Amino acid sequence: MRLCVGAASRRVVEQAARLRVHQIVASRRQVGERATGYTGFDSASLVETVRHLSGGETAVVRDHGGPHQNGDPADDWTAALDADVDAGFDGLHLDVSELPAGEQTAELARLCHRYAGRVFLEVGGERDSQDHLDLLLKTALGECEPYAAVGQLGGRIWADRQHGALTGVAEARAVAESYGGVLVKAHNLDWAGGRQAYGVDGLYNVAPEFGNVEVDAWLRVLPHADGCMLLRFAYETGAWRRWFTAGEGTRFERARCALRYHLETPGVAAVLARFDDGPVREAVADAISRG
Repeated sequence: MRLCVGAASRRVVEQAARLRVHQIVASRRQVGERATGYTGFDSASLVETVRHLSGGETAVVRDHGGPHQNGDPADDWTAALDADVDAGFDGLHLDVSELPAGEQTAELARLCHRYAGRVFLEVGGERDSQDHLDLLLKTALGECEPYAAVGQLGGRIWADRQHGALTGVAEARAVAESYGGVLVKAHNLDWAGGRQAYGVDGLYNVAPEFGNVEVDAWLRVLPHADGCMLLRFAYETGAWRRWFTAGEGTRFERARCALRYHLETPGVAAVLARFDDGPVREAVADAISRG
């Protein structure tokens, strides 16, 4: 399986591009049409950076592009996807899972028709049942030739750990073969040993794992007082709440998780800029190389 790296941070993106991974996938929380995501990239600067550093070998893909995937009930997702195409994205993951079930196939058909032939397309929501994914894939095939579909290989991330029961090798191969020429793409395989052992012609996404590698590397580089200051700031932002329920995780685990989302926040970035990020980049590159 080929590694697709989530745009967890600016350095993760840059190191992944230098290593020429198969894809860099960016959610709208990470990279907006403008510089509204937490990485500091906008759509155009992400494409420019990845193409330059990878020599054009790494594809840039919108991850979870589609209705209300930015959490906005007034979302104009068509305009957002158009902006990605105009910026030079190579592919779009069309995720209609935030719509009512009865509206999903019609909207997926419309989006596939709109973008077919302009970029490659991936379909499916990471929590869809296999039956519903089969329906979505059948709908997409009526409008385009999907490059990949999000298959259920058991990955589930919560509280900065792998909580899924990962599918075995034989089962993973059976899922991949069932797609008949459309690649299976597994989401949320962070912190999952043996990811490469599946031996199937498919793709898999990893993001928070590499973000934590970067944060941990920074905590080794920074003086203790500076590290504690940034962790306190990050904890107080509450950015960890989307990954931890009340009483779950230590204060350090929550703060480390939250800090991933604030590496480009001006006050944090100003502290980090005082130190050599070479060891941090090396740690990130090592983690990505291991896949």
